[in-house]
Amino acid sequence: ANQILIVSKNMLPYFPKSSPVLVVYNRIPSLLAPQTKSKMPTFVCAGTIEERKGVKTLLEAVRLIKDFNFQIHIYGNPLPTTQNYLRQMKKYVKTHGLEQHVHWMGVSSKLKFAIASSHGVIIPSISEPFGRVAVEAMALKKIVIASKVGGLAEIVKDNQTGLLFKAGNAKQLAFKIKKVLENPALGTKLGQNGYKRYLKEFTLKKHIQEIVKVYKKVLKG
Repeated sequence: ANQILIVSKNMLPYFPKSSPVLVVYNRIPSLLAPQTKSKMPTFVCAGTIEERKGVKTLLEAVRLIKDFNFQIHIYGNPLPTTQNYLRQMKKYVKTHGLEQHVHWMGVSSKLKFAIASSHGVIIPSISEPFGRVAVEAMALKKIVIASKVGGLAEIVKDNQTGLLFKAGNAKQLAFKIKKVLENPALGTKLGQNGYKRYLKEFTLKKHIQEIVKVYKKVLKG
């Protein structure tokens, strides 16, 4: 191949150093949705329901701060092979009395509206090559609380455009959620900063410009 495109620096170790690899981040078009926040502090978590997505870490974090008034809306369905994992997670919610906090929303075509009306997005993945939901949240001016792994660690700038925590560490995640609950202005500020970063780095226009550069480079030989 004349040029290999990857979506994050996190993927570089999978290729020989001599490979013609170039990082071109995934981008998304601008998202328009009403920015009215729900009265109840609500955070969105979206993705396939599987162990890699860190749902257990999120539920453990919720358990640690369940005395606070907030909700977690989890969007997504399990894979055919992870149906049992979803059952285990639902059992965990019931066993620890988290039903008032955790709501399973399934798959929705209106996810962007859910994010737009939320107080932020939580991405507790154990591994994540890129992290498209993080960019979508930034495009909607929402704070992102994400695990410091893969592409997420490149997309989210800790304490600047969002908050990062160690993957799998429920105590750290609980602390970050609590931080936003106790200081809503911080969430708003980091959401605005994230939007500025989206405009600078993750627009569809930026993506097209970089792809065109690659084509020109390859055609020149």
